[in-house]
Amino acid sequence: MPFFSEVRCQRIYENIIFQIKELIHEKKLRPGDRLPSERTMAGYLGCSRTSVREAFRVLEADGLVVSRQGGGRFIQNSDQDMVMSYHLNSSDVIEKNAMLHFIEAREALEPKIVELVCKRATEQELAAIKRDLENPTADFETAGKKIETPLNFHLSLAQASHNFILVSMMQANANLICRIGKWTLFSRKRRAEDLQEHEAILNALLDRDTDLAVKAVGSHLSALRRFILIPEGGVEKNETK
Repeated sequence: MPFFSEVRCQRIYENIIFQIKELIHEKKLRPGDRLPSERTMAGYLGCSRTSVREAFRVLEADGLVVSRQGGGRFIQNSDQDMVMSYHLNSSDVIEKNAMLHFIEAREALEPKIVELVCKRATEQELAAIKRDLENPTADFETAGKKIETPLNFHLSLAQASHNFILVSMMQANANLICRIGKWTLFSRKRRAEDLQEHEAILNALLDRDTDLAVKAVGSHLSALRRFILIPEGGVEKNETK
């Protein structure tokens, strides 16, 4: 199919989804049209079959494409304009799943971090972390600060564990921590809860109470999971203040 152009995007599957949706919108792909095979599409787009397969899965979940056993994939016979206008954003669904997997990994990693912090952190390190949490209102005045605050907190805890591998792992996943912040910290209520959760973790660390610190970390990650699964008052996502 000559309609497609080569994909040059870090998140390739999203580019493929965008191209197919554009072709449907422009009526270059119509209900009942058969799509090329994964191998052929990968050749047109200059990407891997895995990326094409991921894009097809999302389009099928959106109701834009239907797969027929032994017969290939076809543009769905439905009101495509309505589907594209009102269906949940598929890339948001994938983003949400990625964040939930990341939280699952953090649930295995961060209890060990706070356990080591209780044993190894200096009083100066804990005092510095405490100072960073003392003026959260100013930190939340801008979007950038709003995202940086939890990131800095968790990186500081890793550094206070005095385990350079744990520090490297947290630094490598800094982008995912920021992405979780973008999903959750748009709400004033959630920002206040996030601060309280961080303070609970820090207070347990200041008391060198390992069990309480591990419990506080678990509560924080569970709260993030709940908020990602069921955002509170979705309209708050547009809140700018």
